[in-house]
Amino acid sequence: HNKLKTWCQKHFLSARRLKEWHELVAQLHQSMAEMNWKIAPLVPMALPETETESKEHPDHSDAARIADEIVVPLHQSLLTGMIGQIAQWDERTKSYQGARQVQLVVHPSSVLRRTRARWIMAFEWVETSRTFGVMQTFWNWIANFLPSPVNKFLSTVFDNIGKFLGGVISWLFEMGWAGLGIGLAIGFGIAIGIWALWQFALWWWQLQRLQKMPIPQRTYQQMLQWLSEQGKPKAIHQTPQEYVASLRDRVSEKQASAIAQITQIYQDWRYGNLAIGYSVTLELKMLLQQLKAKI
Repeated sequence: HNKLKTWCQKHFLSARRLKEWHELVAQLHQSMAEMNWKIAPLVPMALPETETESKEHPDHSDAARIADEIVVPLHQSLLTGMIGQIAQWDERTKSYQGARQVQLVVHPSSVLRRTRARWIMAFEWVETSRTFGVMQTFWNWIANFLPSPVNKFLSTVFDNIGKFLGGVISWLFEMGWAGLGIGLAIGFGIAIGIWALWQFALWWWQLQRLQKMPIPQRTYQQMLQWLSEQGKPKAIHQTPQEYVASLRDRVSEKQASAIAQITQIYQDWRYGNLAIGYSVTLELKMLLQQLKAKI
């Protein structure tokens, strides 16, 4: 039993399923013997590629005959009892359509994953958490408006990405606990990368927004951002002068002076008629540097 289990693990087979298959074959043999049915011996099915090869290897013709006489009728008999288990490839959705409009995909571990048969027959369907909701419907809408070459190119790209991810997931499952650890490490790395990209996008958006502001408003916003990072954020209900007054006992004297002057220039520009010249721009830059200087 242990040798069988080891052999099955080495060849990626289930020892339990193999035992069930052996018992089923024994029952079929017993039933056929009771009905006096003869069982034709099976030989390796290697169909001849050329007529010459068929003459040199007569067993090939026997294999073809057995395939026609046994294998094809066997599949046809299975089909009559599993008519609800068949599905047809849908080029529009890039998936299989089963009975009652059920949308199917081939499991990544299946040998059929890398093929695109027009029809498939599955012994078992497994319902997973994979959904084909808004994103799939949205892509179908877009595909209807795209030119055929563009649609075909994008479909090929997405299909290759799906096959690659399916192959990676299948490979990780085959590795067992080691694959689980590698998968978690990859997932953690991807999460960190996405978070870093998101932070960079926010920083870039903030930078572009500040660059479009006039220098008084930009300096005032930079001051608020820096103070917020230092743990001294401005409350929504506070006016600029109230915020300045609340910081007098929480910062140094030089920083308090810089904050008060930046705020005053900002208010004079926004609510008064302060002209923005070179001297004002230079003064604001010096005040911002004074605020951020280490004391």
